[in-house]
Amino acid sequence: MQLRIRTTSPHANVLTHLFAKHPGRRHERREKEQSVRFTYLKADENQVDALIYVETDPMSWTKSSNGPMDITHYIHDRNIVTNTVFLSLIRTTLGTALNGKVKEEWTEWVEYKFPFKITVGPVATAMPITTVSQLFEPLGYTVTYTHPPEETVLTEVARKSVFLLTLEGTVSLKELLSQLWILLPVLDADSHHFLDNDQIEKLKRYGAGWLDTHPLREEIVRKYLKFPGLIEQFIPKRSGGDESPRLNDARYDWIAEQIDALRVRSVVDFGAGEGKLAERLAFVPGVEQIWAVEPSARALKKAQKRFEALTNRIGCSVPEATWGSLFYYDAQWKDKGAIVLCEVIEHIEEERLPSIFNTILHDYFPKQLILTTPNREYNTVYGLETSRHTDHRFEWTRSEFQNWCEQMNLHTIYTLTFYGIGEHHSDFGSPTQAAIFTRKEWTRA
Repeated sequence: MQLRIRTTSPHANVLTHLFAKHPGRRHERREKEQSVRFTYLKADENQVDALIYVETDPMSWTKSSNGPMDITHYIHDRNIVTNTVFLSLIRTTLGTALNGKVKEEWTEWVEYKFPFKITVGPVATAMPITTVSQLFEPLGYTVTYTHPPEETVLTEVARKSVFLLTLEGTVSLKELLSQLWILLPVLDADSHHFLDNDQIEKLKRYGAGWLDTHPLREEIVRKYLKFPGLIEQFIPKRSGGDESPRLNDARYDWIAEQIDALRVRSVVDFGAGEGKLAERLAFVPGVEQIWAVEPSARALKKAQKRFEALTNRIGCSVPEATWGSLFYYDAQWKDKGAIVLCEVIEHIEEERLPSIFNTILHDYFPKQLILTTPNREYNTVYGLETSRHTDHRFEWTRSEFQNWCEQMNLHTIYTLTFYGIGEHHSDFGSPTQAAIFTRKEWTRA
């Protein structure tokens, strides 16, 4: 992870005072088991070239004193791309420049506009390149991208979504860093920082003077704050809205109805989160065992607490919260009654799904696989031009979803049935689309 800031200007050396970093000294420290370095590649009266570089220890992020390892960051791209983790690690290093709290004799230079060229990255984002440009160009930057060589990535999609971002523009150092502090988290689908009312204050502070007039202001606010409760403090709730809690309940009710109708006795809920669906399935008649499988230790703790409250409830099969991931094979999930993936697949890179489904359908070999995912066509009803959630790596139309499921059903081992969940629209279908893979009896081992 790196951020490089360059300028050629008659007053370039003033930047060393705004950074509060002496060119003749070594600036290095450890932050949360990561190495953070600040160095000047060049620093004289007319040119400054500063580099902030972070070397990470990705395994240190998996450590948890409260239970099993939380690998949700490690299995994606947290350790190599410039994201909210990077910003949290360099905050102390660049705090003086970011907040403009310099020594009094340099205060007049805080708002001075330098002709900057900055490079940050590698950046990984699900946003189209055109949208990334639309974030920075209205602020006066010229935007260019450097993508990795073809031989270093598996797919063309991955190559387009990872790049070094170069910005050129005339702006003060404080404003430059403030804009990066907002827009890098907007690019990052998986926010690292804790999201609470403090983030609203940071958005107001670092967005002062440019955010209110930005053409994508609403999009920036939504992706930065992520949670509806925080967003509504910044942007009034619109009448059309996004998904409501009632749709989530409808999904859970529909899955419970299918489990009941299929007379399933054992259920594995992958990507169970805090266990809300598993809690609903606990009261389905005939279900004897439920496993809520989740890679996040934090979410598992909440699920365990939820399940403890079900103990001794009449007609309830208390679920078991279990650490696990779709990315790793585990023999204990073989030949179960049903595997459920409720709003899970869209959070995974599309090119990784075939391997996962090969494991589910042919190694785990469940009697039923129940799958739900958003219907992209229905976003028009919500008035959305982008995905419904910032962490969605993709969203499929109904035909794309059905074609993909048929491709996964190798040798037609399963029968496939498709459904819609939620209020139906004559043109766009239902907000959630679903599929049930039912194993043909003659394929039983």
